[in-house]
Amino acid sequence: MPEQTPDEQQPAAVAASKSLAEVVEMASLRWQLAEAELRSDLAVARRLSWLGGAGLVAAIGAVPVLTVVLAGQLDTYLENIFPWVTLSAGCCMLAGGLLAAWWGWRRFRGEFLCLRESLDECREDLVWLREWAEDH
Repeated sequence: MPEQTPDEQQPAAVAASKSLAEVVEMASLRWQLAEAELRSDLAVARRLSWLGGAGLVAAIGAVPVLTVVLAGQLDTYLENIFPWVTLSAGCCMLAGGLLAAWWGWRRFRGEFLCLRESLDECREDLVWLREWAEDH
């Protein structure tokens, strides 16, 4: 087996250092993507906590209103005029609160990435690294 001269070894070393630099750059870009996705997911989670919290407060606030209405009706046993306005307000508050919480949850699930793009990119990088390792 003929030995390689230093001039023949140099291009291989340059190619290896370029490939290593590409791998380092790729890892750096993937790290930046993961950071950006985590920042985005944190903002989405904050939004869910505000919307969901507001919806739950409205729903919890509606429960006493509905309880008072029902207790008043049991007390008078439907002999007085039924308080439609109070019952309607309580039902609207309950429906609005539940709707806000549901809407917040749907929006959260739609926007929450959970590193989805980073994992896809890492899979592609692993395929590329396998191909690169087979070639070298």
